[in-house]
Amino acid sequence: MLAGYTIQSMLHESRRSRVYRAVRERDGKPVILKALADAFPSRAELARLRREYALLQKLDGARTVRAESLETVGHGLVMVL
Repeated sequence: MLAGYTIQSMLHESRRSRVYRAVRERDGKPVILKALADAFPSRAELARLRREYALLQKLDGARTVRAESLETVGHGLVMVL
């Protein structure tokens, strides 16, 4: 799915997205990957994930999930948390 990450399990699947538990290979850090379910997502779906990423980057708190990056994969996007 995303080069440099090893998927361990799927945590959630919906009509719009899939969420995976993964490990970043370069440093062994556990991460969560949120990918759009459709291999060819609409512009609206891409925009929604970009907005979600931008909002998560603005949040700062001890118990807040941190958005690390937004990666392009094929025609879609994957958010690394």
